Amino acid sequence: MITPAPTRSLVLAACILGALALPLLAGDEDLSDSRIVWHPDTRVKFTEKIFPSPHDPARVIVATRDGLVQTLDDAQTWALIPNTGREVLGRISDLCYSPYDENELCLGSKDKGVFRSSDGAKTWVNAGSVETGLISLRVVRLACQPGDRSFATYYALHGDDVAGMSKTIDGGKSWSKISERYNFSDILLRGTEFLMSGRLIAEDDVWSVSSSRDGGRYWLERARNAQVVAGAASHINQDRLWFGIQGGRILKSHGWNMCGPESGDWQSLFTTFTGRSDQELLYAYDPHGLGLIMSKDSFNTWLTENDGLFINRLIKEGANIYAPATGGTFYASINGQLYVGHRTIPEIPAFSQQKASPSIVRVPHSGYLEASGELHAKLRELSEARYAGRVATKLHKTIKDLSQWSAKLSVNFTVRVTPADEARKIKSVSIDLSPLLGPNQVEMFDDGKHGDGVYGVSFAITPRCFDRWAPDDHGPKLPGQTALNVTAVDSAGKTAGGIVLLSVYPRAENMTLWNGDSIRHGFMFMPHEGECTFSEVEAQPHGGTHSLHVSARQGPWSGGWTLDFNPKNVSDADWLAFWIKAPPAGGRDIKVSLQTPEYGAEAPNFTSEVWLLKEGYLKERKDEYQLVKVPLKKLFVVTGFQPDQCGGIVFGGSQTDGDDFYVDDVGFEVNKEK
Repeated sequence: MITPAPTRSLVLAACILGALALPLLAGDEDLSDSRIVWHPDTRVKFTEKIFPSPHDPARVIVATRDGLVQTLDDAQTWALIPNTGREVLGRISDLCYSPYDENELCLGSKDKGVFRSSDGAKTWVNAGSVETGLISLRVVRLACQPGDRSFATYYALHGDDVAGMSKTIDGGKSWSKISERYNFSDILLRGTEFLMSGRLIAEDDVWSVSSSRDGGRYWLERARNAQVVAGAASHINQDRLWFGIQGGRILKSHGWNMCGPESGDWQSLFTTFTGRSDQELLYAYDPHGLGLIMSKDSFNTWLTENDGLFINRLIKEGANIYAPATGGTFYASINGQLYVGHRTIPEIPAFSQQKASPSIVRVPHSGYLEASGELHAKLRELSEARYAGRVATKLHKTIKDLSQWSAKLSVNFTVRVTPADEARKIKSVSIDLSPLLGPNQVEMFDDGKHGDGVYGVSFAITPRCFDRWAPDDHGPKLPGQTALNVTAVDSAGKTAGGIVLLSVYPRAENMTLWNGDSIRHGFMFMPHEGECTFSEVEAQPHGGTHSLHVSARQGPWSGGWTLDFNPKNVSDADWLAFWIKAPPAGGRDIKVSLQTPEYGAEAPNFTSEVWLLKEGYLKERKDEYQLVKVPLKKLFVVTGFQPDQCGGIVFGGSQTDGDDFYVDDVGFEVNKEK
């Protein structure tokens, strides 16, 4: 049975009883045995914002008046990070962890712009100021592009301070202004689309939730008269988002309708796993009324989690609560006081310190597949060879090369398991590695030497894990972050479930965009300016049998050889590389850029333009092919282009009588020495 939302009198009752930590139940009585118990942690003073790590549940950074304070052991100890006070970083408003490197972080300040760290928050450098194009030093929200593997694309929101948002695609070296028609207060990104809360400058009393698929050039209004004050995204299904509406209910993206209590002063929204990879819990925090509420069904029903938590209408602005995705420990900042909450479930073992080391693995997928294919070819050759010794020598080298790919991909999974009481012992602990193409039940072991109850196992990740989906249709899938189920059984037969998080992504490797032979399907010509044509021809190839003929009759001209689907992620490449055969022609320079896909009537975004002759990437035009390598950092400057959404290559020129040349083997290269 679904319990209806509480009446306003019930909300008022919750405000009164919240300080007494009396739980308010709204259906789903099966959750009542699992409670979060809160205690103040007086070791951390003057707290302001909570930022759990998405990779390591034992790591949480807390912004305080004195600077950043960090725990690496699940709130057992805390340490102030030097040189992070307000005189250096200002009043911190938001912090982003890179999805691809746990040492890369970026933060926004309410009065000093944007800062970036590459050493796990030990040191910070300025990555956004008015001098570099940031449109305001007041940053109220900061977001990073999920698909940008170089962690160089950020969006900075400035609230009512100035219209528009600031965007960088080069890690903060330069910023551009986008979406000048809005004041923005919040933003959530899901894949290539992001949703924002803002108000039109022309309608300054109307707030709405809108979405964009092209980096903020065009917006589609999703909900009107809704001012978002907090947002959350599903760990399991990226299409599911929730928004806390100021003084109202909770808006869910699947259906774009309201859910949850009839009114609330929402300051935080977040999700955690339940202890299973295919189930999650939703949390919303109203410091002045309901407190922290939890739901299993998109807030159709909910219950409160306020045991020991201070709730009062006099709580000042800025109170917030968050938790790591594993959901074992919760953190609250209320009136400058830090509260730490632990979920307790009676009679079953408890999990803590769940950790994958490393927590992020970059897999050389293409290189591994090539080495694997070579091994199979050598094995076939060995079976047919008259002189097996010669082939065996080559086979030994191939096996050695293949083993080197896998040797670097070993991951250690550890978890601390505590019995429900001293009379019980932990009988077994196992982990399901099937999403990584491993066994679905692998026993974890305690070395028995330290008495800490930490169980662990090592597993070698194979790059083949990208070749199939995870077996559970409801759980996270690679590439990306996936949740691995851990199961513990005690001597009384009681079973408990927990989660270990591991992120697996493809490693940066050379990529062919078009070569006219093996990779050609899906491209089309897209004119942008002047009179020009691009066409595949069986003539003048550099390699293979085809080349790309670029012919412009009248200029200035430009056009793109463009993917009509499946854009490429080039965010972690270093060079755009192609071969060009351009006959000598005095005064004719050629410019090159990249573009995002064209979605219907929405025009693509472009990178900056590079002139090949003027900027020295082509010494002279010749009647023979020459290799051109343009650093992507020259292209990724002050534009709306999205590096994880490359839709094709663009050529152009300024001469009025056009140009004529050939291009072949277009691709992206990676600096192997990085």
